[in-house]
Amino acid sequence: MKSRSKLFALNGTLSLIQQLITVICGLILPQMILKAFGSSVNGTMSSITQFLSFITLLQGGVGTVARLAYYKPLAQNDNYKISVAYKTISNFYKKFANIFVIYLLGLSFIYPLLVKTGFDYLYVASLVLILGIASASEYFFGQASQMLLVSAQKNYIFSLTQIICTLLSTLIGIALVNKGASIHLVKIGSAIVYAIRPIVLLFYVQRKYTINQTVKPDKSLLSQRNAALVRHIAFYIHTSTDVMVLTVCTNLLWVSVYSVHKYVISSLSNLVTVVLGNVEAVFGDMVARNEQEIMKKQVPVYDLFSKIISCSCFVTSIILISRFVQLYTKGVSDIDYYQPLFATLLSVSELIYCMGITYQSIYIAAGHIKKTEWIAITEACINLFLSIALVWKFGIIGVVIGTIAAMTFKTIANIYYMKKNVFDMSLCFIIKSYAVNILLGILLITLNWTVFYIEIHSYVQFFLWVVIVFAFTAFSYLIVNIVVFKNEMQEIIAMIKRIILKK
Repeated sequence: MKSRSKLFALNGTLSLIQQLITVICGLILPQMILKAFGSSVNGTMSSITQFLSFITLLQGGVGTVARLAYYKPLAQNDNYKISVAYKTISNFYKKFANIFVIYLLGLSFIYPLLVKTGFDYLYVASLVLILGIASASEYFFGQASQMLLVSAQKNYIFSLTQIICTLLSTLIGIALVNKGASIHLVKIGSAIVYAIRPIVLLFYVQRKYTINQTVKPDKSLLSQRNAALVRHIAFYIHTSTDVMVLTVCTNLLWVSVYSVHKYVISSLSNLVTVVLGNVEAVFGDMVARNEQEIMKKQVPVYDLFSKIISCSCFVTSIILISRFVQLYTKGVSDIDYYQPLFATLLSVSELIYCMGITYQSIYIAAGHIKKTEWIAITEACINLFLSIALVWKFGIIGVVIGTIAAMTFKTIANIYYMKKNVFDMSLCFIIKSYAVNILLGILLITLNWTVFYIEIHSYVQFFLWVVIVFAFTAFSYLIVNIVVFKNEMQEIIAMIKRIILKK
């Protein structure tokens, strides 16, 4: 079995490649769709996607509980218990898939009546059905397999299949748009590709782990599902409230503005969370093996690493995102996509979220789901109520202010709970790591917006500048953290060397 550090690096590397390909493909095809079909179509698809995701609340955040169910049997290499967990989780998702299909059909009927899109009924209803195909396949075939791969620190398998699907879907979409195909045909091509991926994962997992299909499911494995539901609602609000509020309180043109910015931020957030999200599996394995001393040494290292990665990505985003949006939406005149204050605040909200991933991962890995319901409930209320209250006066800025407030509360609450109940991490180290990295970020942003600011007029120039800014930003963070956090950085560098030298 590969060591934790090697698995962490392999998962991180494949996730990085996956996200880079996703970002590149996501820049090409959506821009073609935006220019070929307009902001109204783009906003309508973004809105439909969020309404489709609403039904995921009914699965009760079982994904978190599912990962916990796998950690111990995987650590003990107990194939029988792995099979029991797999059968239990698989049965749950199949039932949920049936509910999703009913919801999909109902949404296709109701959505065109509730939301003024400017398109005829059949146009919108059929688009809803098409956008839901891949999700239905995922729930029928893929979720139990994906949870097992993540818990086994083999997320690189999922990343490989995602890379292939992204490339294939993009190529098909480009070809169809160039031939003048309708948006429905473009999305059907993508849906078919992504519907096949869960089936591939299903066959891989069943062969790799020799899943015994005759075992009886154990519903007690999902006993914390109700507590996980609260956490899942909070995560849904974190990712979906803004679009929902904008759909109801403004119009679909503003939803399109939000979705263009959100795509860039989400790409970076996914990059950071996928790389760092495997931390939960790492800590879950440590907890299952009761390796307390190792945790005391490793947790600060992973925490500092998460801040370096998060700040490097999102400081670069704050510096350059508005100039990218100007290039990306050049020629689109139905609404002004240049919203620098909104772009900055949206980047800040995701930076706060990503910098605090370690604290939540620790207590989730320890199984503290029920006991942390209060954090998720309060976060959700802050986000939802502030967004609704502020959108009427501040528009798109108001919804992102609500998200920033909720993320700030969540980070502080996660630190408090982790220290008091799971792992007594040095508060001085936490405060110092935040202060150093945030202050450095402010300095770098100020320098790039003033002294080193340049006009960008082409994609070649933009991506060249991205490389320069990111490299300088990441290098600055490495140097400053080496000076301030010598011991932790030595461990990070040593871990990287062990991976490279395969020792």
